[in-house]
Formats: sequence, structure tokens, C-alpha cells
Amino acid sequence: MSEMVERVARAICLASDWGKAHPEHVDKTWPAWEPEARAAIEAMREPTIKMASQGLKEWQCATDTGDLDTDAHDMELIWKAMIQAALGDG
Repeated sequence: MSEMVERVARAICLASDWGKAHPEHVDKTWPAWEPEARAAIEAMREPTIKMASQGLKEWQCATDTGDLDTDAHDMELIWKAMIQAALGDG
């Protein structure tokens, strides 16, 4: 299982009514939310236009300043901008 699937499963578990009532048990029970985590990540496979637009803006800012090296840090900034857009925060 990927690290991201585990992260999302833990987040879903903690956000559930059960997880809120029993946060001390999340380390043992998060695997039960793996199917929901996989479904949530799968739903994000195709970015929305807004997500793609925000990622492009981040990429353009980096290339305009000459800061884009397409290394992991640059990709992380682009990814975060796209996720902010997906959450409606960007």
C-alpha cells in the first residue's frame, strides 16, 4: 500500500464519527478505511480545470523567476497549488 493511501485512510478514519470518538484507536483501525481512501484518490486522478490552472500558474511563476528546476520541491509546490484549488482554497 502506498504512503498516500495510508495518509488518506487515516484522515478519513479521524474525520469519521467513530474516529472522533476514539482517536486513540486510529493507529489500529485506519486500514478499514482503505477502500474509501483509494476511491477518494481515484476521484482526483483527473484534475479539474481550476486545479490545472493553479498548477500552471505555479509553474509559470517558477519559470518566470528562473527558479523552476523540475526537481521534487518544484513539483511539490505545483501539487500543493492544485490541491488548494481542489479544496476551494486557491
